[in-house]
Amino acid sequence: TQYISEELKKDSVIDLKKDLSEEKTNLHCIYGEKNITKLPFKTDVSNVILYHHENADGTGPFQKKWNEIPLFARIIHLADIIDIIRNSIDSDDNSWDFICQYLSKNKDSLFDSECVNAFLHVFTKESFMCLSDGSFETKLWEAIPREKLVFDWEMCKDVADFFAKIVDYKSSFTSRHSIGVAEKASMLA
Repeated sequence: TQYISEELKKDSVIDLKKDLSEEKTNLHCIYGEKNITKLPFKTDVSNVILYHHENADGTGPFQKKWNEIPLFARIIHLADIIDIIRNSIDSDDNSWDFICQYLSKNKDSLFDSECVNAFLHVFTKESFMCLSDGSFETKLWEAIPREKLVFDWEMCKDVADFFAKIVDYKSSFTSRHSIGVAEKASMLA
């Protein structure tokens, strides 16, 4: 999300419909979907990352309409845009009103009405403003039960590989370096 936010801020914050270039967005979604396949999710996350930039009306990178997009992907899409708006507006007081207007204006085009209505039902201006007071992570961990998991060696390698792919994706130098190190390590083995 931070990568997307940084890229969108560079490209265009005012016109949020000017997402990343189509090719960059497609690659981001495709690589992201491939990268999460070996992570130990407890629910099916198929197509969640692949379709998290889709618009409800089918104008996204893969032209999927809201009813073809997993709910988790639709929630991530809405949260990404809200995060970008929230971090792009100087005044906290203006962000809530702007977000409400933006969501209403783009309901059934960028966002499906189910997600917009759920967001507006769950959040008030006051509860939304509390997200920026630095206590979000603490509040989140209070609401989500923690469970200790034990991973075998293969799972640890898969998680390490996941993070390596993220780093390599963002930097062609790091990618070339990682490949070179891996090749040398395999020759030594």
